[in-house]
Amino acid sequence: MLQAMQHNDNSAWEDFLTYYGPLIKLRADDFRLTPQETDELRQDICVSIFSQGSLETYDPQRARFRDYLRGIIAHRALDILRRRPDPQQRPLKEEEISADDDLRFEQEWREFLLGKAVENVKSRCDDLTFMA
Repeated sequence: MLQAMQHNDNSAWEDFLTYYGPLIKLRADDFRLTPQETDELRQDICVSIFSQGSLETYDPQRARFRDYLRGIIAHRALDILRRRPDPQQRPLKEEEISADDDLRFEQEWREFLLGKAVENVKSRCDDLTFMA
């Protein structure tokens, strides 16, 4: 999927958003983004990945893709929060993100993968077998 995205394959970008969309939504909820801001976050993530050639510079030897994506999500979410018109709703600095953010992301990532695995198993068997 990542290689296809590098070559501007529209279906790969759709697959990316279908696959990672729920995780992006979870992270948007962690940052307490509004539904409109969540949509903006999805778009900003795609723009960040596409326009900056991020996929070309991504090195799987240096970091896992989920860590790479986590950084992009966090930075774009903070950008959105900083653009809020009410200063009371803006973070003062990046350090304001709670210290347990990494742990929360890991837990959400595992739940995300478990959900994908359950969907995969369920699609391969009938309901009675799945419930057994």
